[in-house]
Amino acid sequence: MKRIARWLGTTIVLTSSAGGLSLNAERPPLPAQLSLKQAVSMAFANSPLLKQSQARLGETEAARDQARAALLPQISVGVFEAVRTVNLEAQGIQFPDIPGIGQAIPTPVGPFSQFDARAFLNQEVLNFQQRYNHKAAGARLEASEAENLNVRELLALTVVMAYVNAQRNQAAEATLRKQLALSRQLLTITTDRESQGVASTLDTRRAAQQANNLQQVLLEAQNALTVAKLELAKVIHAEISAGYELADIASFYETATPSEQDALKQAFESRPDYRAAQAQLRAAELDLRGARAERYPTVAFAADYGQSGRKPFENLNTYRVQGSLNIPVFLGGRMAADGRQAENRIARAEAFLDEVRAEVETDVLTALARAQSAKRQVEVAQATIALGQEEVDLTTARFTAGVTDNTEIVNAQDRLTRSEDNRIRALFNLQLALAELQRAIGAAEKTYRP
Repeated sequence: MKRIARWLGTTIVLTSSAGGLSLNAERPPLPAQLSLKQAVSMAFANSPLLKQSQARLGETEAARDQARAALLPQISVGVFEAVRTVNLEAQGIQFPDIPGIGQAIPTPVGPFSQFDARAFLNQEVLNFQQRYNHKAAGARLEASEAENLNVRELLALTVVMAYVNAQRNQAAEATLRKQLALSRQLLTITTDRESQGVASTLDTRRAAQQANNLQQVLLEAQNALTVAKLELAKVIHAEISAGYELADIASFYETATPSEQDALKQAFESRPDYRAAQAQLRAAELDLRGARAERYPTVAFAADYGQSGRKPFENLNTYRVQGSLNIPVFLGGRMAADGRQAENRIARAEAFLDEVRAEVETDVLTALARAQSAKRQVEVAQATIALGQEEVDLTTARFTAGVTDNTEIVNAQDRLTRSEDNRIRALFNLQLALAELQRAIGAAEKTYRP
């Protein structure tokens, strides 16, 4: 057996001469620069959940076609040839004995040949139950299509959340790099001033401690970024690797928010799970009408035409044309039971629709509130960062002039770091809220997929 294993950024491969087993064999590789739209497209191409949903949709479509088949003409062709004997007494035919002769006509007749070849046509001319069943199957197909769209919406949201989380960790890592560079710059200045005799060893130790602390935090941030990239690769069902870069870092800092106008209206028009609940209710109502239609008469037509005789080439043309009327009178209570069952399905579908409606309203309003709050938090954090940067500049000037030690600079850098972290957290909350809003109005796939 050959084993090759590389950690973080490459594929883990296991190959065997016996079974040919390989991990990641079916997972596509990641591009060097991964954009959000690329990530969503890869997830849609590879997601097992989406494939399962599409398979369920195919099953529902087949069930609709099965229901429709009952309304269409049924045509078949049959051919048979047989050699048989017949017991006339078993058929109820008995001939009297002739005195002095005995049984003139023998009871067993045959063997004789029989051949028949014909085409058969059957058609339900009037059957209200089958018509309602077909309409109900169509409503269920509509519900299944909406449920498939809902899976796509949730998949898009999942990918966006994973991508935004990776963006957040990358932004935090970049901010910490900048802060570490500032702390090292302070350490260099302090070390130079100590060598000149204008700064104390305590100042140097304080600056070195600040740099070491930021170095540790940066290492943690780098690990968190690696984990976030691996999680994103898993979500989009690509090669499990962190050896790629995020191409849409700039979008993480965008703060435009949509208008509240018509958000709920659009949600009720486009949200797939709400449309699926509506279709399920229509299907249940049609089931009830179909159950009640069991008591209606049905009219059917049947015909056949073919050749019948003793041998394939010694036969006559024969046909049959038949119309039938069937009037249900008593079916053992089945009609009433079917009606009660359908009524209960309607009650359950109505309750589910109410629940989904409340969920849609809550999702839209919650996402709007979160987006507005996060945007205000971003604005406050940006103003705080500007003040913090100004404070760092002023304290650095005071320390360089020998007015004070570097305690003020260290404290100012700490406050600036917290302000940067607050901004990143607010931006992360904003991007998540915007993604949840697109999902809430049923536009996640349209927004994030190319």
